Amino acid sequence: MATPDNNSAILLSLLQALSGLDKNFPLPYAVFLLEVARNEGCSLGDLRKATGMPLPTLSRMLWALSTKRQTGAEPYGLIEQDYAPDNHRRKVIRLSAKGRRFISRLNAIIDQTAA
Repeated sequence: MATPDNNSAILLSLLQALSGLDKNFPLPYAVFLLEVARNEGCSLGDLRKATGMPLPTLSRMLWALSTKRQTGAEPYGLIEQDYAPDNHRRKVIRLSAKGRRFISRLNAIIDQTAA
C-alpha cells in the first residue's frame, strides 16, 4: 500500500526526471505530454477538452514539445504531429521515439519507487 512518504518520493523522482529535460520544464508541458501518452493520435481539440487549456496555449506547447520553441531554444522532440489520414485538416499528435523512451523512464521510476 502506498504511503504519503512513498507517494512524495515517487512525485519527487518524477519531477526530477522532468527537470532532467530542462531545469525550467513547465508543468503544463508535462500535463500536455502525459495526456498525449494516454491518448496517442489525439487532436488539439481533444487535448483542450482533457486539460481545459486554451487552444493557442496548447498550440505553442505542441510546437515546443515537437519541433520549435518560441525562445529559439532547442525543441524537446518528445511528440510528433501529422495530418489525420481521413481528414487532412485535422492534425493527430503522438509520442516520438524520444517521447516513448521518456515516458518509459517515468513508468520505470513509478514501478521502482512503488515497489
